[in-house]
Amino acid sequence: MKLKIPSSKRLVIYTGVTLLISGGFTGYLYWGLEPQESIGGLLCGTGLSILLFYIISK
Repeated sequence: MKLKIPSSKRLVIYTGVTLLISGGFTGYLYWGLEPQESIGGLLCGTGLSILLFYIISK
């Protein structure tokens, strides 16, 4: 039985997109509540920076 292991490129892309989407939803759902809104911004910024570093390093 062979297990499919995702390549590192796909893992980086999936991680970046997941952080970007979860940060966007968190920021949208908790608009106006300070700790949750900051966490959403942190997640969104981290996901965007991961995707940008991936695109630049190609």
